[in-house]
Amino acid sequence: MATTDALCTGNDLENIRNLAGDELISRYQDIPSSQQLTDEFIGNLDTLEREAVYKCCLLLYTVTNGKKVPLEFQLKATLSLLAGRDCLINAGTGSGKNLCMVLPALLDPTSVALVISPLKRLQILQVAEFQSYGLTAASINEDTPNSTEFWKSVQAGKFAVLIIQPEQLQPFGGHLPRFAQVLRNPHFSKLVKRVHVDEAHSIYTAGISLYGQPPFRSAWGKLGELRFVLPKNTPLQALSGTFPPHIVRCVREQLLFHSDNVTIHLTSNQPNITYAVHPIVGSLKIFQNLQFLIPEHEDQPFDPKRIPKTIVFHDDPQEAANAATYLNSIQNHQIAKHYHSVMSLAYLERTFQDFASPDGTTRILHATSGALTGLDVLDVECVIQYGMCQDVLNVVQRCGHAGRAASSSAIFLILYEPWVMTADISSFAEDLDDPDQPLLAVTEMSKKPERTGVAMYRLIQSPNCIRKFFAQYLADDTPTAVHFTNRFCCNKHDDGFCVADFFPGKFLTGETFVFVGQVNASTLRAKYRPIEEREPLEAALYAWRSHAHQNDPLRGVRQIFWILSESEIELICKTPRTSLENIKQLKSLLDASSDWVEEWGQKVVDEVLSFNDSCM
Repeated sequence: MATTDALCTGNDLENIRNLAGDELISRYQDIPSSQQLTDEFIGNLDTLEREAVYKCCLLLYTVTNGKKVPLEFQLKATLSLLAGRDCLINAGTGSGKNLCMVLPALLDPTSVALVISPLKRLQILQVAEFQSYGLTAASINEDTPNSTEFWKSVQAGKFAVLIIQPEQLQPFGGHLPRFAQVLRNPHFSKLVKRVHVDEAHSIYTAGISLYGQPPFRSAWGKLGELRFVLPKNTPLQALSGTFPPHIVRCVREQLLFHSDNVTIHLTSNQPNITYAVHPIVGSLKIFQNLQFLIPEHEDQPFDPKRIPKTIVFHDDPQEAANAATYLNSIQNHQIAKHYHSVMSLAYLERTFQDFASPDGTTRILHATSGALTGLDVLDVECVIQYGMCQDVLNVVQRCGHAGRAASSSAIFLILYEPWVMTADISSFAEDLDDPDQPLLAVTEMSKKPERTGVAMYRLIQSPNCIRKFFAQYLADDTPTAVHFTNRFCCNKHDDGFCVADFFPGKFLTGETFVFVGQVNASTLRAKYRPIEEREPLEAALYAWRSHAHQNDPLRGVRQIFWILSESEIELICKTPRTSLENIKQLKSLLDASSDWVEEWGQKVVDEVLSFNDSCM
């Protein structure tokens, strides 16, 4: 049964919806003048738009007990939908994009809005958020129960907001999912007044073929088919915090935007974040590259709060788990946890709540990007990208998890592999239509350097400002696109910046342990090839690599470091003989793909064994 407060609020909201003319204007004056809209904004609206705007302000102000009023861009987005115009919202993290979906539903809770959402966990959060504004909401995915009562409520339009995964809109295995069937019922489809596509960049990144590879979630690329199911002129709204021009073009095309569509662009710059890039030593398997996150010596009782709250992004779930295990082994304090979609929902919920809590013991979260989509932790001071991302889009998204509290300061650090600096990208134009295109078309045999986009190489290799690079990538020409509030903008300026000053421990330099396989106490190795053997072995491997590249039929398009990079040669030369006697050991040492091992593995092992024989 609804509470008395809820009933009163519901009645208040309905009364606001029914206001008009002078009565509406008079009621709007109840909002404190400091929270009211500017005369300039109001003056540019016609009568109907002005009434809708006043109602939006009053509805949000009432339902949040005076804590919130809409921003101008949120109202512009709402007005575009009310006018039946498609809308693209390009606004950075923390800008308030969600209210662009909430306000139209507050105005007319008897209509139905569809929200396209990428992940189940994000759906759960979105349902809770819409409900917090007094709206009825439900999520639909493959786990939705086949309850007769629930589906009757859906079809009758009992939910003002339905949060849908795109796969629920398309045929699968020759059958239509339950919601796709409901959507094709004219009685229901006429109730749908708007569609919001959240995280709309996924149309490009997941829904279409890219660089010779098929889409991994093709339903994202078929959202435009909604135009043929819903009533004519049902407006679509695409929202993202990462909308570079090449993705904007794709989204407009795929969603079949009408020519009179509206674009709202706010800066994606986060002025309270300092940016930095730093090379790792050896390979990503050497987790001492992350030891700077842990204080070197504890001369007082351990206090986890001495370690800044940190997210370390990995592209591989097992790597995330191994890195957390290593950091926990340094001083035997369980301050690091891994967080990825392979884990149970119970584990993810427990780990996230502990990390988000001011009193939690988890200070470092080793995560994959998908697992954290839509999850907000305001007091994250450090975000680390461990190894190169395939594209700048992912970098910008992951960076957005830092410094979400406007009054805080944070750092975003990319730890990049040594091979990045050896790639030649001089033949690629600065103004590529797709700056994230890889150096070559991607195949199943492609190694990470081949899959990495040109813009990522340019980001690391360029001596120019990182913040300005992001602004150019996103075509962000807003007045605050390169503004910063911290002492330092990034480490590309000659202004005394030192990355070590931002962390409690020491960065790795010189020789170190080498990790092989799973990371635990028994897998730490402190043995090396004798120093006097390393230089001649290195010379032999470089000579072999040069010969192999000269005879490679793909040498015109495959750069020499793709056969064997400088860091891989260095790692091989340090590894003791007994640890590199066969292909299996080489694959583990270099974390190499099966395709690379098949083509080059035995040749490298033979070269090393031949050198060993010459030293006998």
